Amino acid sequence: MLAHFTAIEKSKLHHKTVPGGRRSTMAIAAGAALFVCGSSASALAASAGAGDVPCGQMQIGIVGPLTGSSSSFGDADKNSAMLAIDEYNDKHPDCKVSLVEFDTLGEADKAPAAAQKAIQTPNIVAILGPEFSGGNQAALPIFNQAGMPTVTSNATNAELSSHGWKVFHRTIASDDVEGPGEAVWTVKDAKLTSVAVIDDGLAYGQGIAKTYAEAVKKLGGKVVTQASIDAKASDYSSTIVAIKGSGADAVYCGCLYGEAARLLKQLRQGGVDAQFVSDAGVIEPAFGTVANKKYAEGAVAGQTGVVSGQNAVANDLFEKYVKRFGEDAPQTYVAEGYDAANAILRAIAAGNHSRTTINEYLTKIDFDGASGHIQFKPNGDKTTASMNMMKYSKGKWAFLTTVQVPENLLSK
Repeated sequence: MLAHFTAIEKSKLHHKTVPGGRRSTMAIAAGAALFVCGSSASALAASAGAGDVPCGQMQIGIVGPLTGSSSSFGDADKNSAMLAIDEYNDKHPDCKVSLVEFDTLGEADKAPAAAQKAIQTPNIVAILGPEFSGGNQAALPIFNQAGMPTVTSNATNAELSSHGWKVFHRTIASDDVEGPGEAVWTVKDAKLTSVAVIDDGLAYGQGIAKTYAEAVKKLGGKVVTQASIDAKASDYSSTIVAIKGSGADAVYCGCLYGEAARLLKQLRQGGVDAQFVSDAGVIEPAFGTVANKKYAEGAVAGQTGVVSGQNAVANDLFEKYVKRFGEDAPQTYVAEGYDAANAILRAIAAGNHSRTTINEYLTKIDFDGASGHIQFKPNGDKTTASMNMMKYSKGKWAFLTTVQVPENLLSK
């Protein structure tokens, strides 16, 4: 993230819903209306799901883009959860757990309805997701009122942890780490100080572009132009003209892979050879296909998640994932999704069979997972995070370097 994701709580939101599920002001208003109108239903659902669920009947819901243009993120979350659940069920044959799917197509305005369905299903004791920050922004008020614990693996918007939600947890670091880390690489490592900052008009893209731009300035760089593009559009010619005229030596895109790839392709076709930098939302195999591998070569993107080769647990997971699902390489956020599922499953294995006790257990959880150390702050954020830069080279994303983010660049 795709990074991103994840990011609906950024401050500037467009009045539209777009692939990737970062949320618009209009959509948030609609979600809030649904939440208000469904408050009595939420209260009943909270009551119905308050007690212990018998062994063999417990379910974990997954809320995200299981189909649609952003489904690769949903696939990563679902597949990694299936691996974790299968491993758990093998060890606990008398207390098996199943997975229930709630497809949002990656659109935030579909998340409230999915949340209502999930909380009204008494056997569901926890939620994986919601995917993307927009989905969290729209659905967490509902989950929070119902006391339904959630663990998201790709929602990175920094503001998600500022609402006081008691059921929100994430196994991915927020944009407070990612955006500044990408800025450190741009200004300090690559020595590129004139930057064009573009976002895709969605919550994740806007949010991470904001933290990136702020960090660039703190590091002594200059943002020479800043603009939003339409994630659904195919022609970015006016933005290309502005970037070309700005003299930028780097172009940063707070985007998902589809719009980022289209922008990069048009930049190169328009004669702009500035270094292309982006976020976790572009680290997908399809990025090179959409952009054209020739144009994608040399693009750099950051991610706070673990990458292949970083630890034995992740390496073992990636090997199992590739073998089971027939992919050339694991998708972005597989390790984070696996750890999110295992956090919930560890709570269940410890004898917690209700939403309330599972949520309480999550506040105290402490283990080393595939994506690193899993422990949550009171606001739901991870207590530790890493920042890795990836480079698109010879048709695939490969590890480039690890960046340390100075404390003064992180939001307080």
